[in-house]
Amino acid sequence: MIALFVGSIGIAGVGTLLATISVNTSGRDFILAVLFIPVMYPLLLVLVAALNAVITGASGFEATFWLNIAGAMIYNAVMIAVAFILYDFILGV
Repeated sequence: MIALFVGSIGIAGVGTLLATISVNTSGRDFILAVLFIPVMYPLLLVLVAALNAVITGASGFEATFWLNIAGAMIYNAVMIAVAFILYDFILGV
């Protein structure tokens, strides 16, 4: 549940920023997909690794799980901070 919650926060935060960037472009759908996939790849990678550690139940999976969750939270914090900093610049206010 923790990995799903952290992943949902990251996808919502970064998705909002990228949707704001692509709203004023001519190929909105294409630009959003092209930007979204590479930006979300690191988050999805650590979340899949965290869930893999839980599902396989290998020795030391608790440390691997929490290390990956911490990495996902740091990624979320950085990307959401960037979104807040760039929001006015993107909208041209």
